[in-house]
Amino acid sequence: MKTTLGIAAMLLLALTGYDQVKSADRKMLTVTEPVITQFKVKEQKAWDAGNKSLALAYSDSVRYSIIGAYIDNHTFRTLDNRDVKLESLDKPLLLINSATWCAGCVSEVPVLNKVAKEFADKVTFVVLFHDNKDEKLFELAKKCND
Repeated sequence: MKTTLGIAAMLLLALTGYDQVKSADRKMLTVTEPVITQFKVKEQKAWDAGNKSLALAYSDSVRYSIIGAYIDNHTFRTLDNRDVKLESLDKPLLLINSATWCAGCVSEVPVLNKVAKEFADKVTFVVLFHDNKDEKLFELAKKCND
């Protein structure tokens, strides 16, 4: 239920933020990447030191660095080797970062699939998996798309 509510909130944000004019207070994601990298390094050091509250604070900092950022033009490659260009999308994009080693992320996939089917005519869903092994992605795709 918590996952479903979180996804619904992300979907609502994607729908309400679509077609808004890019203003000076919004920043391009490429500008925020160095800051995000610094926060991720500090977050990992905090986890390694056993400091959960500091690690979570750095994790929140990463989220706040991403909120309001936009991606200019980018090409994503699907598991079946198709290229999807942002410029070709005619709907809002809900971009989700994930990994096969993240149990919480993997548990969200079936719910995301349901939401994506329901709102396919209104939103483009892209889940970026940060994994080094393609076979794990293919296993997860097969398991979640049967």
